[in-house]
Amino acid sequence: MTAQEMFERLGYEKIECNILINWCKINVPNNMITFYLEDKDFSCEYYGHANVIDMPLLKAINQQCKELGWLDD
Repeated sequence: MTAQEMFERLGYEKIECNILINWCKINVPNNMITFYLEDKDFSCEYYGHANVIDMPLLKAINQQCKELGWLDD
């Protein structure tokens, strides 16, 4: 299963630009997972605070990192 399929199954929608990929929780303002493409890192935020990451979300994050080639280093 792709990262997109995993995130969408968890209720996230993708917003992408040149320097980042943002997965935003549908109908939950300011709940997002942001992948910073140049720095090869990510953040999980909810209203500016750390967000709880359960196992299904962690699997989606890991899959996204794998698809970006970040786990190959």
